[in-house]
Amino acid sequence: MVINKNIHDEIINIKKEDILFATRLLKLHTGFRNTQLINIIGLDLRSEKNRFNILYIFSSPRIYNKEKEIKSRMRIILKVQISELESIESINQYFPNRIWYEREIWDLFGIFFLNNPNLRRILNDYGFEGHPFRKDYPLTGYNQVQYDLTKKRLISTNVELRQQYR
Repeated sequence: MVINKNIHDEIINIKKEDILFATRLLKLHTGFRNTQLINIIGLDLRSEKNRFNILYIFSSPRIYNKEKEIKSRMRIILKVQISELESIESINQYFPNRIWYEREIWDLFGIFFLNNPNLRRILNDYGFEGHPFRKDYPLTGYNQVQYDLTKKRLISTNVELRQQYR
């Protein structure tokens, strides 16, 4: 089998309001045929106005011609930027396998997906407060452990820092 180098990768920036239209177009239009949702990735860019980026990665199946060469294959990445307090529509009506990815992004980043019927913790404990992949967690803890040479053992001391430095 000979692999043709006609594989396309495209990154398309879209608005969050257009996510359902774009996913429907990619899945159902005969020019795209991106029938596979490969992954949904969340990114936290704390210094930007729209803090979170969500990347939807779609792939079309391999299409072969008569000589068993790959005629076309396309991978499209939809990039959506949202702010910290915004939510985004779930793409559950077009891609049923999105449930794990959306739950994971909600659990780790705190990005809420509207119309997701099963949005709950998936990787963290249910009692865990916050979202670990946000970059707004404290950089220091409340206790400091160090080795004391005089006592020849580990000792734990409280750390006294103002809250704005945590």
